[in-house]
Formats: sequence, C-alpha cells, structure tokens
Amino acid sequence: MDLGLAGKVAVVTGSSRGIGRATALLFAEEGVKLVVNGRNQETVEAVVKEVRSRGGEAIGFVGDVSKPEDVSSLFDTAVNRFGGLDIAVNNAGLIQFTRILDMSLDEWEEVVAVNLRSVFLCSKKAAEVMKERGGGVILNASSFAAVIPSVGAAAYGAAKAAVINFTRTLAAEVAPYGIRANSYVPGVIETDMTAPARARSERVMLDQISMHRFGSPFEMARPLVLLAAPVSGYISGAVLEVTGGKFTVQNPAAAWAEK
Repeated sequence: MDLGLAGKVAVVTGSSRGIGRATALLFAEEGVKLVVNGRNQETVEAVVKEVRSRGGEAIGFVGDVSKPEDVSSLFDTAVNRFGGLDIAVNNAGLIQFTRILDMSLDEWEEVVAVNLRSVFLCSKKAAEVMKERGGGVILNASSFAAVIPSVGAAAYGAAKAAVINFTRTLAAEVAPYGIRANSYVPGVIETDMTAPARARSERVMLDQISMHRFGSPFEMARPLVLLAAPVSGYISGAVLEVTGGKFTVQNPAAAWAEK
C-alpha cells in the first residue's frame, strides 16, 4: 500500500533508540527524508547509518529538545537540508521514579521539561514551519501513565496527561493552516525505558494486558506512520492508544486463566 509519504520531510525526536528509532526506520521505508534526533552522538549516528544502509535519506542532530535553542536549531536543520517540514513526531521522553514526598523541585522540573516543555517547544516550532509550507502533521507522545498513573511517577504521569490536553488545543489552533495534531499512548513496549519495570514486575504487568504480551517498538511505530499519512487526513485532536488492550477490563488475566 502506497501511503503517499515519499519525499516528505520528518523530524523525529528521541529517535536514536526505542519507539523513535523504529518510527524513523519505517518512515525511511516509505521514502520520508529524516532528521534523527537524540542526546548521544554515537546512537544518533548509528540510526542515520542504518537508514542510509536501507536506501533512505537522513541526517542527525544531537540536541536536547527541552532547550529552546536546540529546538530552533533542530527544525532549522530540517528546513535548511531538506527545504521544509511535513511531519514532526515529538517522541523524546524521560521517566524517573521518586515519590512525591521525596521529590525535589529539580527532579520535578527535569521530568516535566523533557516530557511536556519539549512538546510545547517542538510543536510550536514545527507549526511555524508547516504553516509556511501549507500543512503538516504533528504527533506527540503521551503514555498510559496519562490514563492510569503509577506510584512513584507523579511528574511523568502529570506531564503525559498534559500532553493529551495540550495536543487537543493545538489541533484546533493549527487546523486553519492545514496542520493536523494527534497524541499517542504506548502501552508496555519493549524498550530500554521499560526494561527495569519489566524485569521487576513482568508477571503483574502481563496480567494487566488483554493480549498478555508486551509490544515491540515497530508495533507502536506502524500506527504512527499511518497516522502521519494522507489516508488519515480526517484524524486530528485524537488520542491513539497502542496498548495491547491494557486494562480494557479490570481483570484481563481472567480470560487467559479460563481459556
């Protein structure tokens, strides 16, 4: 199926690993020109090399998307190298586990900066560029923590819930310029970020998921590519859950026990 993405230009933040990396690779398969972003030079270059080895076109940008100057340079790099911007996937994220009574202001602000401030900065800059181009798509990473938060991750859950609310407002405000904006909610995806929790509580976590397995980064990335494509042109302001049916009922494991 031709998704009509060939020749488009995308920036994917946090694309040096996990869901972001998978998204970048799948975009490249569709002929999208990419700016790969992360905070580690080596991992960014590795993904760029991987894209190019598959016949795709990509450049890397090492920077912190919670910082306005880095965000400005990131999107200017896309415009200068590829002539514009069509897709922005604001995927960068950070989780820290500290209970509220033990949490410092610096810890709170770091988590909120990476998970929420970056989405504001990148969405604003992306929309400014897309406005000049006549349209585009912005996809913002939320989390299942926005649906049901976890003890010890108050800052993360609050930031990810705010992403959904922010994206709904964004969708309305940029619609006159032909720009769509949606957020997405990954379930438990097999990434470095979720590895400690999966190792610690695998059985409990699996029992919360209707499909009784964890998702792969590519299973999360495929719907994002589809959501960015013209075929999804009437989807905006939506929240896409890709969770394997996490907590679709209170007791998902019961279906497996009675199988």
